[in-house]
Amino acid sequence: EQELESIAQIEALLSEDELKAAAAGITETGISGLDYVSCTYRAGYSEEVYYATLRYAGGEDGLTLSITLNAETGELVGIRGYSNNYTSAPELTEAQALELAQAFAGKYANDEYAKVDSDTELSSEPEEDGYYSDYYFVFLRQENGIKYPANYISVTVDRLSGNILGYSNNWDDSVTFRSPDGIISAGEAF
Repeated sequence: EQELESIAQIEALLSEDELKAAAAGITETGISGLDYVSCTYRAGYSEEVYYATLRYAGGEDGLTLSITLNAETGELVGIRGYSNNYTSAPELTEAQALELAQAFAGKYANDEYAKVDSDTELSSEPEEDGYYSDYYFVFLRQENGIKYPANYISVTVDRLSGNILGYSNNWDDSVTFRSPDGIISAGEAF
């Protein structure tokens, strides 16, 4: 009986072509300039959800990109991208990259993004030794004006193209928060 349930669930998964179409719709990654490599399905930890990871490669900088989708709905779960170009100076400012990251998080994690502190401080720290990393932003969950760092959305923006190279939505909707009434200030705690 359990095997029949699993078979029925697997039959409900999106096809490789349907998943490729869903990934192609995430235009902020620059996926259109890359070659499709593979698709891998896997069960989630709870085994109630299945995921598909599509891999792409190519471009001038040897970019590899993995896009993970919910294999039943096509919803974006995560992005991981790597480039071989770490010596070209950024063409985007950190402020421009932050705007792109905020727009992306708002589009693909709208419900969660509405609960984050999106006023991320920019680093303004220069790179050392002629190597440049891409822009990485973390938006922390905020409840009742208090940050909850266990839940966050992270977005990595390519410093040259502005494409999204990384995305993660680490969120737990089952967490409940008590009222902040009566909480002492940081100064009082100190």
